[in-house]
Amino acid sequence: MTKIGSGIIISECGQDSAVEIPQGTQRCRTIIGSGIFDLDSDVLYDISPNANYVASGFIASFTYGESLVLGDFVCIRGNNSVWKASYDDVVFSRVMGISLIDASYGSHNVLLSGFLRFNSWSWSLDVDKRIVYIGLNGVGTQIQPSGTDNAIQTIATVINTNTLFFNPSLDYMTHI
Repeated sequence: MTKIGSGIIISECGQDSAVEIPQGTQRCRTIIGSGIFDLDSDVLYDISPNANYVASGFIASFTYGESLVLGDFVCIRGNNSVWKASYDDVVFSRVMGISLIDASYGSHNVLLSGFLRFNSWSWSLDVDKRIVYIGLNGVGTQIQPSGTDNAIQTIATVINTNTLFFNPSLDYMTHI
């Protein structure tokens, strides 16, 4: 059991012992408020989404600041809008999410942390290339950026050729 302090927003997900829940699914509720909350369940995600374009994790709605396609790695910029992240621009280099829909502007879902399957991806399964870094214009790369002033940020781990565990580090380095 975990106790959480006051003035918080949390999501609680897990199995309810009174109800049978099929494997790979979960029950979730969001608790908003103050006081001490007891959480007696683990957060469970589906690590092997079985269909294209399926995400499992923490998802929030953001305003798209430009045209984005599903799977674009995005950073947040003024007025809580998201834009394509890119290692060659310090302003746009800090990835915080993945766009979950093709859209031009407006409010849409962004995966903040979790698993995403996208069948058009074809990530390498080489042991030394399981890390994904921010690439150019919203695209990820398994090759660490090496140009002068390029931002190096670890953003995901490859689960299989078309599925990532997205959990971007808030730390980044600049290549000299």
